Parts: sequence; structure tokens; C-alpha cells
Amino acid sequence: LDREKVSEYNITVTAVDDGSPPLSSTAVIHVRISDINDNPPVFSKTLYTMQVSENNKPGTLIGSIMATDKDSAENAQVSYSLIEEMVKGFPVSHFISINSDNGNIHAVRPFDYEHNQN
Repeated sequence: LDREKVSEYNITVTAVDDGSPPLSSTAVIHVRISDINDNPPVFSKTLYTMQVSENNKPGTLIGSIMATDKDSAENAQVSYSLIEEMVKGFPVSHFISINSDNGNIHAVRPFDYEHNQN
């Protein structure tokens, strides 16, 4: 059963006795499929291109990323973080930050084109 395809089922069950005449009764079983964490988050794009003005103010919003998860409840909660890579000898977090809740990316410091050419 795959909760993401069908999350609930109604199943009718019949009980019949062996008497003469046979008598019967029915009941409905309502089954809800609980979620397991079986789907990874998926980004809305595979590549994001963003632009920031030179000599921007620290904290400037550069852009936003978004991912969704087909699971439900806590299994569908997505959080964002940077993978620490080096950029010109500094960790990427030296230049940008990401809001773990909403995917907004902010400049940590001003970007100076001439200074970053080295």
C-alpha cells in the first residue's frame, strides 16, 4: 500500500452463519494508511541562478530555494542547510547564509567584484 497514492480504504466484510436460512450481517472497516518516510525532498528546480548587487548590505536577500516532500506530517517537513565548500579559501558560509525553515538565502557580507577577482 502506498499512502501517497491512496491514503484511505473502506472495506466491507460479511459474516454469514450456517443456519437455514443463512443469515448475514455486514460491517465496514475504514483503514487509514499511516505515513512512513519513504520520499526524499525534491527541489522545484535543479539549478537556481541568483544575482546580488555589488557592495550590497549584509543581510540582503539574494534569493530563495524551495523543496517539497510527498510524505505527510513530520516526514514532509523540509529544512535547508549549506554544504560547507570552500570559496576563495573561505567556507561558503563566510559569504551567504540560508534560513533553514524557508530557504531564503542572504548575503553575510558585501560582495566586491574587484576585491573578489584575486
